[in-house]
Amino acid sequence: MTQEKLIVKNKNGKQVTFSKGSDYHVNIKKDVTGLSDASNDIFTQRGLGQYGETVTGFQIMPRVIVIQGSFRITNKMSAAVLRQNLNNVLSPEQELEIIYDLGGSQRKITGITQEIRFECKSILYDFYIAILCPNPLWKEPMQTATSIVSWVGAFEFPVEITNDWEIGRLDKKSEVIVKNSGDVTCGCKFVFRATASTVVNPSVKNTDTEETLKVNVSLSIGDRLEVTTFYGNKTAYVIRASREKENVIQHLDMSSTFLQLKIGDNPFSYDADSGKNNLEITIYHDNLYRGV
Repeated sequence: MTQEKLIVKNKNGKQVTFSKGSDYHVNIKKDVTGLSDASNDIFTQRGLGQYGETVTGFQIMPRVIVIQGSFRITNKMSAAVLRQNLNNVLSPEQELEIIYDLGGSQRKITGITQEIRFECKSILYDFYIAILCPNPLWKEPMQTATSIVSWVGAFEFPVEITNDWEIGRLDKKSEVIVKNSGDVTCGCKFVFRATASTVVNPSVKNTDTEETLKVNVSLSIGDRLEVTTFYGNKTAYVIRASREKENVIQHLDMSSTFLQLKIGDNPFSYDADSGKNNLEITIYHDNLYRGV
């Protein structure tokens, strides 16, 4: 049978595992709510003489994950230790990472403790935990990375030294598909690197929508331009080879859009006013899910 568990971690690295086999005994399917529930707040407007209403937008509401279970240990002293550990890990002063694990397949979300209650019933000590997740969307453990232009290793064994021997080559694509496998549109991070010579005013374009993101800066060898388009976190920085970090948000081209990834395939191409062949570009994003 596939094992199902919840792992809750705080910023100090302390964690608690809830499962059928844990000291914090929980039947995830029966005793946990809020994992898959996602409610929408729908906004509408109505005009004079209109039949019904017009939908103008929606918002996915925060989720509350409720965990109910019992200490597997019945000894009072041992139960007191488990109780103190639970209070320590789930301190409301720290942001929590909640990891849902089903047979090794994981998704994660962040939240903060809303309530903890304990009750002793005959033999077992029961607990009730409510965790508020202001952002209701689940993520995969690792970001997805897609390269438009990147270095590909060419070093193989056995090694044969010839006049045209190479240890790597620049893999150039005219277009790349970034696949958003999640349930909602999401932002992303574009990373531009100058690999061989100066790059002037690099840009990427969604070839479906014709929307472009362009930054009017020059990158020398070893420089890196990072642009994020996440909700509430739209930034543009150049990290020089010397490790100096420069805010270049003001150098965004007037035609630029903070590009988003729709659900499914998103085709991107790239360009630069000069030095296009010296660019290495990677696009990072999180697939976001409404439930597990």
